[in-house]
Amino acid sequence: MLKHDAEVCKDVERRPVIALLTDFGYHDGYVGTMKGVIASIAPHALLIDITHGVKPQSITGASLILWGSYRYFPHGTIFCVVVDPTVGTERYPIVVHTKHYTFVGPNNGVMSWAFDEDGVKIAIKITNRHFMIQPVSQTFHGRDIFAPVAAYIACGVKLTEFGDEIPEHELERLPKLSARRIGDRLVAEVVHIDWFGNAITSLHMLEFKQWLADVAPKAWKARVRGVEFDRLSNAYGDVPVGKPLIIFNSYGLLEIAVNCGNAANELGIKMGDEIVIEPM
Repeated sequence: MLKHDAEVCKDVERRPVIALLTDFGYHDGYVGTMKGVIASIAPHALLIDITHGVKPQSITGASLILWGSYRYFPHGTIFCVVVDPTVGTERYPIVVHTKHYTFVGPNNGVMSWAFDEDGVKIAIKITNRHFMIQPVSQTFHGRDIFAPVAAYIACGVKLTEFGDEIPEHELERLPKLSARRIGDRLVAEVVHIDWFGNAITSLHMLEFKQWLADVAPKAWKARVRGVEFDRLSNAYGDVPVGKPLIIFNSYGLLEIAVNCGNAANELGIKMGDEIVIEPM
């Protein structure tokens, strides 16, 4: 949460915030339908779209966007996340309340980086059909379960009304967002490719600094898809237009980019590709 707003805006009445993140795109009516459901139940809520442009079925991509975004929202925000390739199967819907936020979505790991970082307080398996649109579609839980539950939370319904509490170990989680150490090498994975074609990896700046402190290389090199780098850039413009670079981005994660270009297309980088950093 932004640190400076509490005093400046202390007398402003706050509306409950519901933030939406899906892979539904902008072509069809799915997002608008979810908003209609929410507005019918909680017309006072402020709806914010994080994005609906997540690559279809990309749980990892959605998880990264949520993790990189959630902490900039006001405390109390309800995040409604629908990237749900196994909708209608045995995977079940959940509500997770953390120290500062509430997350509503499928139990498939898509929210795990965010709720683990903020600290899980209670997790609920959503079973109470009273808070669902009937009949529940097996293909659109965003409309029939997640949107109404988020709206009812914004209306003050207690989380335990939605179903039974589940132990934290039953929450599905993605592998931790971090690099691996193999000997003196750091190995990170491309976890997201953004709109600009920048390839975002799982290596955080703090991990890289710790590796430098531990290994103390006189020099180092990074290699991905046959392209080598021997330095970090501080800005995209540090290299000529059309040239590749590596940089720690606004998430604090290592990113492979091309100045005014598309690294994924021009370097052939794909999700899951590895970047290896090692002493020279």
